[in-house]
Amino acid sequence: MVACCGTALTPDQVQLLARYARRITLIYDSDKAGISATLRAIPVVLQCGLHVSVVNLPEGEDPDSLVHSHTDLRAYIEANREEMVDYMARVLLTQTSDLAARAEAINTILAAIGLVKDTILRELHLQSLERISGIAIDILRNEITETE
Repeated sequence: MVACCGTALTPDQVQLLARYARRITLIYDSDKAGISATLRAIPVVLQCGLHVSVVNLPEGEDPDSLVHSHTDLRAYIEANREEMVDYMARVLLTQTSDLAARAEAINTILAAIGLVKDTILRELHLQSLERISGIAIDILRNEITETE
């Protein structure tokens, strides 16, 4: 496990991590700043060719308190890990019922999916977004193709 100081995860840091791991699980505070940092970090990880998932912390807990309050940290992370699309959809799509804002959120998620280099993993992410959004997978695929 590795911690970065602050909320800015840089491509150089991710490239360094890529020497040792193919998967990164982001764990930031669950407040507004932590959510923003997570949403900024996801594309950085994906651009480096790694798989990214997220652990959302309970209200009032931060990564440091998580380390100190759980004797089996790996089990906690495994039990609370969300795939990137599920996390982004929960955070971005549940904030509004406005159609334009929902479309913007889906496009943000599609932009992240478009960075996934592994075609099978990309397809699985698209299937998840189809399930969550109710938008046909062919339309989602077409939107990614048009933005690439």
